[in-house]
Amino acid sequence: MRAWAARDPMPRAAAGEVDAARIDHLTKEFALAGAPQPLAGRLAKAVYVALLGFYTLRQYTPELADDESFLTAVETALDAAEAACQRGQ
Repeated sequence: MRAWAARDPMPRAAAGEVDAARIDHLTKEFALAGAPQPLAGRLAKAVYVALLGFYTLRQYTPELADDESFLTAVETALDAAEAACQRGQ
């Protein structure tokens, strides 16, 4: 889908809408975890980009795409949200 979207405006627009909806959902979740804006949005994008990379690596170099590494990235983002909340940001 993403390879097609890279070449054609119609699937690019659809992929962009899906990406935006997913990032919006993650942003809300990070805000609920205590991250203020714009940190919640940055964390959401970071986790989403990591997820897309994780899925891509699974196809081509699965030895790099271990679940523990991705979970570490998510846990780090959640820790950042919690730390920001505790600092009162």
